[in-house]
Amino acid sequence: MPVVSRVLASGTTKSSVVLESGLNCDLRVVALDEFGSALQYFTGSKEHNIKIRKIAVSKKLKLSEYGIFNRKTGKRIASKTEREVYAALGLPYFEPELREDTGEVEAALGVAGAGKLPKVIGYGDVRGDLHVHSNYSDGGFTIKEMSEAAKRLEREYIAVTDHSPGLGVAHGLKPAALKKHAAECARAEKEIEIRVLHGSEVNIRLDGTLDYPDKILEELDFVVASVHSAFNLPTEEQTQRVLRALDNEFVHALGHPTGRKLNKRDAYEIDLQLVFEKARDNKVLLEINSWPERLDLNDVNARQAVKTGATLVINTDAHSTQQLENMRLGIATARRGWAERKNVANALSFKDFERKWLEK
Repeated sequence: MPVVSRVLASGTTKSSVVLESGLNCDLRVVALDEFGSALQYFTGSKEHNIKIRKIAVSKKLKLSEYGIFNRKTGKRIASKTEREVYAALGLPYFEPELREDTGEVEAALGVAGAGKLPKVIGYGDVRGDLHVHSNYSDGGFTIKEMSEAAKRLEREYIAVTDHSPGLGVAHGLKPAALKKHAAECARAEKEIEIRVLHGSEVNIRLDGTLDYPDKILEELDFVVASVHSAFNLPTEEQTQRVLRALDNEFVHALGHPTGRKLNKRDAYEIDLQLVFEKARDNKVLLEINSWPERLDLNDVNARQAVKTGATLVINTDAHSTQQLENMRLGIATARRGWAERKNVANALSFKDFERKWLEK
């Protein structure tokens, strides 16, 4: 296989290889009536499965990839589906992203203080994408092409948020170009029958002010404020910088709130709790950026944001039509963070989103 760099082991029921990406990959073959138990056994964290096995032991049962068995008689009780396996232990079905031993078992068992097991947002629940780039800045496709691609993915609305001028490397838009940008958004909306918001991803300057003056921000349909420089500020300075930006009445969302790039750049030092509280109080959305190198907020931070009472928005930060499909990665992150549909602003219809989040 082209993606395989090395075969570690090969057999009739199990093979192990190393992919060209460096990841190890195991292939297991099981009988059809064992598929559910095998899927449960190999999905989720080791810690989750240890906790599940302890529950099985307490019920005098044995849990393995082949099923749940009566420890005394050896009779198999459940194995065909994951739901059947969990039910045999007196547990509800756990969505795969929740199987991390971060309180999900305790919540399911009703342990005091563990909270309630969430009904996490579904992969088909997101209706809009509010952080998209076109060839007006550093994107590779026109506004019309991005809108058409979003329509094919059954998005009801998008915001074309090309960069502000301070990010020169991304060919940010000078104020004079914004009128043409707005007209093209309106034209795409009319021709394609998808709501196309005229927006901008605006740089947060070192002092917390934004890259456009308020008189320009006021004319935009949707404003994403983001940090793109000075990532090494001390915690207090970085926190105050972002808090000041969130105090701008024309900001709708905070983009990639920690600035991390996986395997390239660590998150900058910032007091996220203060940021979450400010976002909650000022009705500013907190982004889960679905770009594969970002996934920012991560699952832990997203869960804390929801717990604080802030609202999330899951965006692709797409710079091409294909990248619009990355929405699934952001939704997966939200699910790992215990986010429900009600916690995600762009799970709303455009009518409801406009009423709740655009009429500030």
